[in-house]
Parts: sequence; C-alpha cells; structure tokens
Amino acid sequence: MDMKVNKKLGLKDRYNLMTRDLAWTPTYQAVKDVYPFMEYEGIKIHDWDKFEDPFRMTMDAYWKYQAEKERKLYAIMDAFTQNNGHLGVTDARYINTLKLFLTGVSPLEYMAHRGFAHVGRQMAGAGPRVACLMQSLDEIRHAQTQIHSLSNYNKHYNGFQNWRHQHDRVWYLSVPKSFFDDAVSSGPFEFMIAIGFAFEYVLTNLLFVPFISGAAYNGDMGAMAFGFSAQSDESRHMTLGLEIIKFILEQDPDNLPIVQAWLDKWFWRGYRVLTLVAMMMDYMLPKRVMSWKEAWEIYAEENGGALFADLARYGIKTPAGWEQACKDKEHLSHQAWNVFYNYGAAAPFHTWAPSEQDMDWLSAKYPDTFDKYYRPLWEHYRKEQAEG
Repeated sequence: MDMKVNKKLGLKDRYNLMTRDLAWTPTYQAVKDVYPFMEYEGIKIHDWDKFEDPFRMTMDAYWKYQAEKERKLYAIMDAFTQNNGHLGVTDARYINTLKLFLTGVSPLEYMAHRGFAHVGRQMAGAGPRVACLMQSLDEIRHAQTQIHSLSNYNKHYNGFQNWRHQHDRVWYLSVPKSFFDDAVSSGPFEFMIAIGFAFEYVLTNLLFVPFISGAAYNGDMGAMAFGFSAQSDESRHMTLGLEIIKFILEQDPDNLPIVQAWLDKWFWRGYRVLTLVAMMMDYMLPKRVMSWKEAWEIYAEENGGALFADLARYGIKTPAGWEQACKDKEHLSHQAWNVFYNYGAAAPFHTWAPSEQDMDWLSAKYPDTFDKYYRPLWEHYRKEQAEG
C-alpha cells in the first residue's frame, strides 16, 4: 500500500501552526483576569486575528537567522580588535561620539527589551504576543552587541566604564531615560505606539543611518558592524509599529482619538531625544556624512510625510509639534552644542569650539542661519578662549 504523502506546508501555514495555533483561550480564569491591561487604556479590539505579524518567523527560523548575523558581526569585531582598530579612527574627538552613544542609546535598547517582554505577556492576541517576543529578543541582542563592540575602547580610553551609572545620574540623559521610563510604565497599547512609532520609526532612521554611516566614514569598523547588523531588525520593528497603529485604528472608530493623542505625545518626546543626535552629526563627528538638516529632510519630512499621508485615510492628523520640529532643523544642533560647550564640565565627554574649516562646512549646510546667528557666537567663544 502506497504511503499517502502530505502536501508540504507553505511558509504562512507553517508560521500559523507554530505560533497562533499554539495559543488557546483560557477557561480556568476569566480572560480579563489573565490579561488585565487589555481594557486599561480604553482601546477596543474585536478580532485579534486581523493583526498581521511583520516578523512571520518561527523560533527555529529566528535563531538560525540571528546566529548567522552574529557570526559575521563578531568576526568583524575580532578583526577590528586584534588589529588595534581603535588607532585608525580619524580623530580622537570621535571617541566622544561613542561615549554619547553608549550612555544615551544602549541603555534604551535594554529598556525596550524589558518593555516588549512585559507587553508580550499582556497582549491577548497570539499574533502581537509572538511579534513582541521576537522584538524583545532583538532589543537585548542590540544592547549586548553595542556594549561588546564598544568595550574594546574601554581597554584604551577613560570614560567607558560607568555608562550605566551615568545613565541614571547625568543631567542631559534624563531626556532619553524619562522617555523609556514613561513608556514602560504606560499601558501595553501606548507602549507599542510609543516605541514602534516614536522610537523605531522617528528616531531609529535618524540615529542609526547617519551615526553608523558616520562610524564607517571615521574608520570605526566595530561600531559600523553592530549598526548594520541591527538594521534588518530595525526594519521589522518599524513595520511592527505601523502595523499595530493600523490594526488598532481598524478595530473600532473609538480608538482614533486615543491613538491621535498618543502620536502627538510620543512624537514630541522622541523628537526631544533626537537633540543629542543632531549635535553629534553636526559638531562631534570629525568627518561628517550629512548635516542634521539634511537627515531631517530625508528621514523625517519625506518618510514621515509619506507615513502621515498613509494614515490620513484612518483619520490620523500630523502630530502636534511637527511643524515646529521642521522649523527647528535650522537651529537645533547649534543651540544644543552651545549648551554643552557652556556646561562641558558637567558632561562626561569633551566639547570644543568648531574650527574655521568646521564653520565653513556648517555655513554651506545652513546658508540661511549659521552665518547670521551662530558663526558670531563661536567666533566670540574662540576669541575668549585665545585670551585665556
């Protein structure tokens, strides 16, 4: 008798069998007791199966995929370390950029891991639970690879050893710290929008693309490697943020004003964190890839504008503060670096007045504002510095 051969499962069917089909509705306790936060924020969900998971991976596929990236990443990091790559960066000033990144960004990755682990437990739908599990694992991997990559600099330079201590105490780090402290203490749906939209969609492109490109441009192959290793993860994270927004809006019209208020709130919170990125791009990188103004126009105005146009069919409006943020692109980095230059003694990295060559570059990138408002300021500081 011939054996009946079952048809081979497609990727979508296999994914459903290995994820959503393993879920069940509890009967030994009321659903609202098992998932107590589902009604906490007033969000109404009628059909969890409508959620489309952007990861669409089973756990075995996930580990194989990430393990391959780990092998490539650590091969580059080992080569960089063994060949004294820290001596090949363009200028000693570049090291300050890494200190800012390690104290201001890496702890946020770990907080994102904790947040998604918590939210994954609280979501009643199997699809979002699996997506949160995958992103939680991604985020702790990002924190670990960043710390491992930058640990090589700790062998040779001061200021890298107590980054976690600084994150809880240094004045300007209260901005990124409070962002995540408030996000993880909010409800699960608000957390998903705060991180998926404000952190992943607004902040990630403006942080990782210019910073990692800047690392490569300044000879730091270690930082470049962990950045590019994380980029494929970040694209999924951005998609998850957009998917959860659309899913919530499609479930019930009463969700719209709640989501709009969250977008208004978390756009502005995320934008304030970007102040550190703006001054890093324009003032801290010895060799610059692009100006903050150019990055904002590409990754915020073009990409963000397309996003809000897409969400307009659901009734979503451009977040409050968007127009102000677009105006600020001419001034943000200069004013931030001015603050840090004046309070350099209270910052865990060095600050300096830009050279004549630096100011010429800034003048070319900001023709309408730099020479009018900020060149006289820096020339005044340089004059005072020369006079002791």
